[in-house]
Amino acid sequence: MAETNPASLPTGATASLHIANFRWLWLGTVFSSAGQWMQQVVIGWVVYDITGSGTILGGVNGIRSVAMLGLGPFAGVFVDRVNIKRLMLAVSIFLMALSAGMALLIEFDLIEIWHLFAFMFIFGVAQVIDNPLRSTLTFVLVPRALAPNALALNTAAMSSTRALGPGAAGALLPLIGASGTFFAQAGSYLFAAMTRYMIKFPPRERVTQRASVLNSLREGATFVVRSRYTRTFMLMGFIPPMLLIPVFTALLPIYTKDVYGSGSGTLGLLVSAIGLGGLTGALFCASMGSFDRRGLLQLVALLAFAAGLFGFSYTTSAWQGIALMYVTGFAEQAYLLTNMTMLQLTVPNALRGRVSSLQMLGFGLMPLGALVAGVGSDLIGPQSITRVMAGAAGALGLLLLIVAPVVRNARLSHMLQIHEALNTEADAVNTARDAKL
Repeated sequence: MAETNPASLPTGATASLHIANFRWLWLGTVFSSAGQWMQQVVIGWVVYDITGSGTILGGVNGIRSVAMLGLGPFAGVFVDRVNIKRLMLAVSIFLMALSAGMALLIEFDLIEIWHLFAFMFIFGVAQVIDNPLRSTLTFVLVPRALAPNALALNTAAMSSTRALGPGAAGALLPLIGASGTFFAQAGSYLFAAMTRYMIKFPPRERVTQRASVLNSLREGATFVVRSRYTRTFMLMGFIPPMLLIPVFTALLPIYTKDVYGSGSGTLGLLVSAIGLGGLTGALFCASMGSFDRRGLLQLVALLAFAAGLFGFSYTTSAWQGIALMYVTGFAEQAYLLTNMTMLQLTVPNALRGRVSSLQMLGFGLMPLGALVAGVGSDLIGPQSITRVMAGAAGALGLLLLIVAPVVRNARLSHMLQIHEALNTEADAVNTARDAKL
């Protein structure tokens, strides 16, 4: 992470965008995230339209967990060792080709259910590499003091495409069909590759090549287990992907068709409302500056997230659902952004890729949560399974608020001090090691 005199740094909600390298990363995030959110709407619609099965819909989303849970930890070791720029370009180009291939299958009426399962698995493999890359680079390209702002802006980029991408997909589906929207996704990944090519990466500390992959992975896991704050925030990061976000990924097509009696346009509006709320939440966090009580903020956001989805389960019209999706989108991003900021600031630079990939295990559990939500919707209905999952998350939030002062009292200033101390210690160890060689 770059070190700069804090007095010379830009200020304001868009401070990190004054740094050219971060601007290119931010634009790349916009394009790649747009493709992902368009894909979510189209995949969900195609699967449920073909099968009418919530279980299969949850299964298609769940197949990503195989890649995320199986490959996620190793992806972090990979990220810490290789040329990041080449890897980012390769991932973007691969996703472009993957989306174009799916578009051709649909266009020539060759699509089968197994193609959709295969697509989601392969997409999960690419995602398990791309997400730790983006998380790591956010902290590499900006000074430490701007890290919370940069992460918030990157999240705002993803949320803005979550607001616009699904709405565009919902509008494009009746106009150009599923194949056309997949071609549009391929174009978004092409633009992401072009912006990532423009980034000039600073030198960074890399894992020594003499360490085996398993030893490198063990080093990252050992740090997480032994660091109280890192361990706590990582476990908290698992709650929304397991219990709350699956409602977004698996159940919205079912609410759209079976509860509201609407079409793909309404599905796009529901997902766009989540994105618009998320964008608002991310910009809110970006403008918070040095607000210190981030641990308490995280718990409040978790409770609001759960309450919003619990209320959503009682809606009877699309407009009620859209309004509550905005609320939950705001709370979701406030929670995830605060959690990621606090977690990353408890990790030394040299371990960030590995810890980020371990953090992805939570999102690897998200498709499994989507499978549970899909099966539950078939057994007890989408509203009832939503109440069960949101109620469980809310109960966890209340328990943490009452019995976990390590979270409730966590402060941003303390995390910044921890980060500085960890990197100072790592530099001293490296200097001593080099002197012996």
